[in-house]
Amino acid sequence: MPHTRTRRDRSPFDCYLTEINQTPLLTADEEQELARRIAQGDAVARDRLIRANLRLVVAVARTYAGKCLPLEDLIAEGNLGLVRAAEGFDADAGTRFSTYATYWVKQSIRSALRRDGSTVRLPHHMCGLLTKWHQAANVLRRELGRPPSEEEIAERLGLSDKRLRAVRKALRVRGSGQLPDAPDGGAPLDQFAAREIFAPLGLRDMMFRPPRRLIPRIAPTGVWRGHPVAGVVNDQNAAILGGVAGHAGLFSTAADLARFAQFMLGQGALRNGPRLLKAETVRTFTAIAVPARRGSSARTLGWEALPTGEEVSSAGTLLGSRSYGHTGWTGTSLWIDPDRGLFVVLLTNRAYAPRSRTSFGVLKEVRGRVADAAARALDER
Repeated sequence: MPHTRTRRDRSPFDCYLTEINQTPLLTADEEQELARRIAQGDAVARDRLIRANLRLVVAVARTYAGKCLPLEDLIAEGNLGLVRAAEGFDADAGTRFSTYATYWVKQSIRSALRRDGSTVRLPHHMCGLLTKWHQAANVLRRELGRPPSEEEIAERLGLSDKRLRAVRKALRVRGSGQLPDAPDGGAPLDQFAAREIFAPLGLRDMMFRPPRRLIPRIAPTGVWRGHPVAGVVNDQNAAILGGVAGHAGLFSTAADLARFAQFMLGQGALRNGPRLLKAETVRTFTAIAVPARRGSSARTLGWEALPTGEEVSSAGTLLGSRSYGHTGWTGTSLWIDPDRGLFVVLLTNRAYAPRSRTSFGVLKEVRGRVADAAARALDER
């Protein structure tokens, strides 16, 4: 007689697949009702919506099979995206939850592939441990509101000192993160910036990859199939780097940007605060390195400078010749005039509704008018 596999014969993964396939699917009305309950903090509704869509994650994960990570790990990463989708689904958006959730599931899986995919071959058990390591790091980041230390991650996973040393070595091999104080390399950019810049300046709301609990405070800058998307970097190059890059991916508030501008006007120090940079360093940082050309503004080491070389300038017409600033595609801008001791912060989410976007020339005009109004107000005092 042919042998029939019993539950005891099957792997835990096979049992998981069987269990989620037995979970009833939801109707559109049920999804909307659960979403409304979730918005009111109903954890039971959240769990039901997630469990009813676990098979969606498996279907999406299978399309990425064979790309450096085991299917089980791809599903685990996709489930994190499913949780985020369940917490952000709008009952009144007029679309099914699966349509909205697919975006977040794919984002989570792709992020894991960028992070963990490597041409360097590590033992299978170590690949699995690294996946758990990054998952624990993400959970702790949300809980603590800051990047966790390696010791905190190791404690969460219950790793021995020997095991932690093995993980550190594997991380160096992968090139996905070294010790913050390692003599042969630096910390990841987000950890370095948080430790050396944001924390000393008291910039509590300035960060890369904001945790989900902050999403309600973040203005959406994109739309995915009718749903607003917030807290996700818009720049594709920065997205490939996991949302952390020198040119994009930083989230902040007007208050924290104002504090940073005061730091720059203070030549590397806040009033009554510690000096983080020498005044000479700030002058070098903001001195023109590339002269303006027709249609192209002057540049410092990381800043746009005057003249902008444009008919309509986001800096307006009144800021001093030593002014410098930075603008963002989503509609953000910061200009600093050291001669007046003036800074102008304007944060918009112009990129939110593509169909209603006006030209960038209109936004530059608005920025310029705001800058000129600020300069006039100061000059008339």
